[in-house]
Amino acid sequence: MIIFSCITLLYVQVVDMMFAITGGKGGTGKSTIATNIAVLLSKHDKTILLDADVEEPNDFILLSTELTKEVPVMTVYPDIIKEKCTYCMRCAQICPENAIVIVKGKHPVVFDKICSGCGLCFYECKYGAIKRRFRIIGYTYSSSINENLTLVTGKLVEGEERAYPIVLAAKERALQEHMRTNAKYLIVDTSAGTSNSVAAALKGCEFAIAVTEPTPLGAHDLNLILMLLDRLSIRSYVIINRAGIGSEEEILRISKEHNAEILGRIPYSEKIIESYVRGIPLVLIYPNSEEAKMLNEIANMIKEGLL
Repeated sequence: MIIFSCITLLYVQVVDMMFAITGGKGGTGKSTIATNIAVLLSKHDKTILLDADVEEPNDFILLSTELTKEVPVMTVYPDIIKEKCTYCMRCAQICPENAIVIVKGKHPVVFDKICSGCGLCFYECKYGAIKRRFRIIGYTYSSSINENLTLVTGKLVEGEERAYPIVLAAKERALQEHMRTNAKYLIVDTSAGTSNSVAAALKGCEFAIAVTEPTPLGAHDLNLILMLLDRLSIRSYVIINRAGIGSEEEILRISKEHNAEILGRIPYSEKIIESYVRGIPLVLIYPNSEEAKMLNEIANMIKEGLL
């Protein structure tokens, strides 16, 4: 069991190479590319793949495996003891999330789903009127894909609103698996967007590959994720998926503006759709296809330290 609050620290061990597959827009094929590259790298070296898209993890589906070795992630929140409460309102005043509401003469109300678990109220109450309660907000899993590849997955409990602590817990577990297996690579498959949970997943990465598509939304969201990578001082690269469905002009302009090299283009492909449906990575079904060759080139660049 892991208990997290906003003051929990993530101790990042040294990883031979930790990098991310990310993207501003959802549905661009980010997880498909992450799983294929992970399979390619694991042919020769121990590899950890972290599925940090904790609201909709699907790497285990793309790899046709089960989520195993479940560990719950818990958060702490306040429970106010009515008999001891003096209604001083101090806890409500200092709560950064406004998760405590006190109306004079009525029992204080705690909105536990809003509470971040910061713990300020526990330390501020001088009357011992607040006790700690715990709630499971998610889980982490570790699944063995092959002799060299381990998938670590974070999953948020349905109805919970805070993905951030689950990402931290899953990343911590991935780092522990890295140390246990002496893995060479740790690949972080982030969720789409630029939220704080995406930033948490990206932190510590040597570089990141942003997956996009040649559409107006793809270009818009590519700019956002490259801006975040710039802010985090993480070296960025771009893969254009579904190449050919639209103009690449804006994608190329944005990539150049952020000094993000285009690593490759993957055309819209029925082979990729088939691999997605079958839950078997493309590089295993069609290893000699043009799409697989491009992914092999990228994997080789990673192995040779060219990125």
